[in-house]
Amino acid sequence: MKKVILLTTGTLTDEDYQNLEISNYKKKQIQFEIWNFKFLYNLRVKNKKINCEVILSNFKHFKELIIKNKRHNPLFDVRTNFNLDSLKIFYYLTKYNCRFILHVGSLEGDLPENKKSFNFTHKIKSFFSNKLLLFVKNKFAFIFFKLNLHKLYKLKNADFVYVMGKKTYKNLKVIPLIGPDTKIVKGHHRNYDQYLILKEQKKFKNSKEKFALFIDQGVPMNPDWLKLGLNDVNIDEYYSSLRVFFLKVEKKLDIKIKISAHPRIDPKKIVKYFKEFEIIQGKTLELIYKSKFVISHDSTVLNFAIFLKKPILFIINDSLKNSVHDHLQEIKSFAQHLKKKVVNINKLDFKILKKELFVDNILYKKYIINNFKFAKSNISYSNKLIKILSYKHDGK
Repeated sequence: MKKVILLTTGTLTDEDYQNLEISNYKKKQIQFEIWNFKFLYNLRVKNKKINCEVILSNFKHFKELIIKNKRHNPLFDVRTNFNLDSLKIFYYLTKYNCRFILHVGSLEGDLPENKKSFNFTHKIKSFFSNKLLLFVKNKFAFIFFKLNLHKLYKLKNADFVYVMGKKTYKNLKVIPLIGPDTKIVKGHHRNYDQYLILKEQKKFKNSKEKFALFIDQGVPMNPDWLKLGLNDVNIDEYYSSLRVFFLKVEKKLDIKIKISAHPRIDPKKIVKYFKEFEIIQGKTLELIYKSKFVISHDSTVLNFAIFLKKPILFIINDSLKNSVHDHLQEIKSFAQHLKKKVVNINKLDFKILKKELFVDNILYKKYIINNFKFAKSNISYSNKLIKILSYKHDGK
């Protein structure tokens, strides 16, 4: 029987499970499993456990499962960055000659266009902080991959690479584990799948209520930041700053603020900071659709705002600016694609804020084509994998 095995290192939300479209595989009598490497980052956040998910205890466990599944010749759908932590994953995929597909989006941090500007202050801050070990590890990783030392492991190239836009397609040659024998699969980002479903079903009606939506990334307690050891943002200062800002926006712009809670963080943890505002979890897409404009830092959920052509207000506060991690540069790198400025809500100027509430249709369209989809790419990712499974493994 044909089989797809998704490899991940993080926690999965209800939305993630929905995006996997597991029912599509069942219809085609294809087995589907999730193997989770949570042990790599000592994650304590619990997934919503489903029958097809295996929580790996160590790499020995991973090796045993690969050997056990060899007779199925499964396709491994790799959803993790290629770095020092995940190097051993690719070592075993190579050792047992496993077929696997990479997502360019998970590797594009090494693309020339994505190099961040050098920020001396943050480099010094990182070095002398209590994150010294992490700083040294990151520097070692940078040198390791810069010198192509990973090639000493003689890792096999990916059998397939899933490309989601023109920008990454043009840079495939500089991405590790992609070679002349790697088959290119052109598609679109999973968020675009959801957008297409929304567009087809006409599921949501326009809201008569006038509100702006804040997409909470839960930075002080976000599982992704905890995993990287970068959770140094003071939770009280961070959320108190946001509360004051939202109250001013409501008064100055005569509009309500609603909060879209992070899917992996219990909303009860932020209620005390947002008593004046409605907090909703699990309905982000619907809320973006109905909102007048969207407020965020650099959440990937902003993709939907771009698809739906909503004005986006990129914000930062002093809590984020004082972090070891350079949040400002991260937000700027997103905002600059849409020719937007990043507003510091602790030094608020409403004249500047109002000027940011615009949509440049040409830039929005360009961003989608460069980063999210190819023309006429309307086939979902699960159906792309189902098609790939019909390819023969050449055994090389």
